[in-house]
Amino acid sequence: MTTESQALSASSSGSSSSLLDSLRTYKPEQGRYVRLSAFWGLTVLWFYGCFRLAETLADLRYEWASSLRTKIVEELPLVEWPVTPAILIAGLVFLAGMAVFQFWLNRPHVADLLIETEAELKKVTWPTMPDTASSSLIVLITVLVIFLLVAVYDFGLSQLIDKLLY
Repeated sequence: MTTESQALSASSSGSSSSLLDSLRTYKPEQGRYVRLSAFWGLTVLWFYGCFRLAETLADLRYEWASSLRTKIVEELPLVEWPVTPAILIAGLVFLAGMAVFQFWLNRPHVADLLIETEAELKKVTWPTMPDTASSSLIVLITVLVIFLLVAVYDFGLSQLIDKLLY
């Protein structure tokens, strides 16, 4: 019996195991790198959003928000960070977001898309370092030539307009 058929039979065994089934990774042996990349990419963006949320909550100037600036614990050991309600709220939102990302990335439709993406990336023929260097040099030279052309045209047109208007 394959792992996919085992997962299907385990998920149909009852509602008591449905929570455990939702915590299991869908096809864990496939698409590992692209799933990790997607999870950590989303997590980094979510961390930035939660960091800004904590700053926004701490900077609110309303009376009800004054409690968000008070310290619950003076400082965390070792890192010496004050623990405020704003930090706690942002931390809980961050952890909830990470859990949502994990559940979302394990949905069969999303996981299959990521698995197929990784399989296609393995088929790609990547350029060698000399090819990449020569292509990059061509792009840089082209950008420099276009820059110089636009600068010369800009200078010429500005001189022409100055002579016509003044």
